[in-house]
Amino acid sequence: MGPTGRPGTRRGSSVLADLVSENEVREAVEGLLPAWRHDAKAATAALRHAAPAWAAAALRCMAQGRLEVNAFHCSAALASMEETSSWFRSVQLLQSMRGLGVQPNEINLSVALKACRSAGHWPGALTLLHGADPESISINALHYGLALGTMRHSSPWNWAIMLLSSAVRRSISLSPALVSAAADCLEVEAKWQVAVSLLTQMVDAEVWPDQICFSAVLRVLGAAGQWPWAFWLLEEMTRCRTAPDAITWNAALSVCEKGSAWLQALQLLRSAGSASFRQGAVGFTSAIGACSKAEQWESALDTLSMLFCSGGGDRPALNAAMSGHWAKACLLLSPSELLAPNEVSFGAALRCLDTWPRATALLQVMPSRRCFVNEICFGSAISACEDSRGWAAGIQLIETMPERRLIANEVCFNAAIGACGGAGEIEAAIDLLDALRHRRCAGPTSFATAITACARRGQWQRGFLLLAEMAKDKIQPDEFCYGATMAACERSHQWQWAVQLLATMEDAKVPASQICFNSAISACEKLRKWEIAIHLLASMPQRRLAADAFATNAALSSCGASGRWEEALSLFAAHGSPDTVACNALLTAFETASQWQRALEFMEHLHKGGGIQPDMISYAACIAAVAPRWPHATRLLADLRGTLLEVTPALATAVAPLLVAGEQFVQLAEELDDCAGWVRVLRP
Repeated sequence: MGPTGRPGTRRGSSVLADLVSENEVREAVEGLLPAWRHDAKAATAALRHAAPAWAAAALRCMAQGRLEVNAFHCSAALASMEETSSWFRSVQLLQSMRGLGVQPNEINLSVALKACRSAGHWPGALTLLHGADPESISINALHYGLALGTMRHSSPWNWAIMLLSSAVRRSISLSPALVSAAADCLEVEAKWQVAVSLLTQMVDAEVWPDQICFSAVLRVLGAAGQWPWAFWLLEEMTRCRTAPDAITWNAALSVCEKGSAWLQALQLLRSAGSASFRQGAVGFTSAIGACSKAEQWESALDTLSMLFCSGGGDRPALNAAMSGHWAKACLLLSPSELLAPNEVSFGAALRCLDTWPRATALLQVMPSRRCFVNEICFGSAISACEDSRGWAAGIQLIETMPERRLIANEVCFNAAIGACGGAGEIEAAIDLLDALRHRRCAGPTSFATAITACARRGQWQRGFLLLAEMAKDKIQPDEFCYGATMAACERSHQWQWAVQLLATMEDAKVPASQICFNSAISACEKLRKWEIAIHLLASMPQRRLAADAFATNAALSSCGASGRWEEALSLFAAHGSPDTVACNALLTAFETASQWQRALEFMEHLHKGGGIQPDMISYAACIAAVAPRWPHATRLLADLRGTLLEVTPALATAVAPLLVAGEQFVQLAEELDDCAGWVRVLRP
């Protein structure tokens, strides 16, 4: 027996929430139809709380059961789809409403667009707008605003502009809401010129932007670092008789902070004060951040004092003022300051200390300020030891942590291992790693840091041993572990092992990074294994990696040192952005292969505007290639005379054979006389 009244509504909602197939939906709806015929609101409530797929199926069952389906039923089903971001079903339902005997209206379209906005699916929103029947739906600015909302983070900015143009063609005026929504789409790619243009068009049409609209454009300016335009925008607000609010002032100050425009940030603070606007801590913090980025520490401290005097002092502002300068950080933490720092404040100060004595001294101060010294503080202090190579102090800090009832974590150990590696203390670094392994706390980063320490001392075998021992600890090496081991092989010219590691990574299904390939190719370069280098370079696109300048230049240098000028020329032609290093490698290939004519032709190409400025190494390689032909060398040296390049030993070595060329010596010496003083030294 079917339920009736309110109990039927509750039971209907529960049944529809548990269905797994359309047949079950049909059975449930058939049992509910008698109650829904007498109470249309019961059907609306059930559809509103149903899952999206089941709500759509229930509507079809209602139509088949000859129960009138109206716009309210469809809106309820669309609302359930909005809550679950079911954009596809909302588009599908709106398109099928006429088949259910319902004409879609503006409200139905709005709810469907909200579902697309919740899912961030802008193609679905465009489908709804372009598929709307103009006879039954009058598309307005609200619909376009909802569609623009779907594009905020997930679509190319030009789609938002095209959608806005479509609204104008429909005789929908640019409104503050539409321009704000469009500006949000421009923020990701920092298209500030477009945002300013939209605002100008709206003002020219005598449609006055509101505070939200101005703030949205300011955020785009902030993303592009265009702080001068922020001041223009504030002046435009005055002309439009729109008073800046807290959000607007903070957005403008944020633009100045991102552009390190500290003077302008302070000017904005004064302007806000003269406008009888009480700036909050967020605005002061942005101004302090601008001063800190520009290393204007006195201004940062003065601004912080202004914040304290205004009664808005807070710890985020304190931390911003301390960021990046240890002396000012310690001054701010002194007992005479108005604001008592906490553990976060001390942590910010510790992170900007550059030597371990200052870090340890600050740790000793913390208990007297009633601040708990935690693992994060110790980690920051040990990092200071790493930066200044105070490896012994880093180990000592780890040893003293149990006295504070603290257990050194992986971050602390990794910082100490890095400090030991930077100082070349491999044994100490491995001892720390062993201690961490004994606690079963070592991770891939710990091993990678220790392997890097081995690489710095050229102990590639030890790095390999550590990589192999990771399997004993049941730790899967990541790309950083493999990369550190490859770097060790590269430094020790162990190209075979570097290439083997790439194959091992593929077998272990660890994606090789660009850095890994660069290390392997560089190892091949050092031993002139040009064939292997070219093969590795060609295999990078198969791994979905783009060969960068470093990898291409390394392969080029390998070919150049081996005299493989044809392969080098092919690599140079395929180079995405050849630089001076690539040119020098190609010239070296010509020199080694005695291709002096090609070397001259290539230098002439560079002189005629090849887009690359040859350096002293370029001239040395080309002169060495044409050394037996002194007239060409003379011409090259004459070209060199007009440059501001510093003469190097490589060039002197290349020219020396020419200076003992018999009867041409006097003429060549005269050509070289104005080139540089070192010519006299080389004369016999």
